Amino acid sequence: GTGLYEAATDGSQPLRLLSGPQVPAGSIGASCGRFCGPQFTLTPDGAFAAYAGDLDEDEVYELFASPLGSAPRRSGAPGETRRR
Repeated sequence: GTGLYEAATDGSQPLRLLSGPQVPAGSIGASCGRFCGPQFTLTPDGAFAAYAGDLDEDEVYELFASPLGSAPRRSGAPGETRRR
């Protein structure tokens, strides 16, 4: 699968995985058969990256949000609203 990473603009830090662990076939975004558009967006205050993907169960697409500048978070059971 694919993941979403955060990088320092000056290259001073290594890439950091924002999307956290995912199922083997999971990915960020989807093919245009489901929806098209950006793979992620930032909140207006720049604090979170929001993205859709099938990270917990293959072909089950959900919306996620990960805080920028801190570790990925996750809460809730599959199918419930959660944060990353």
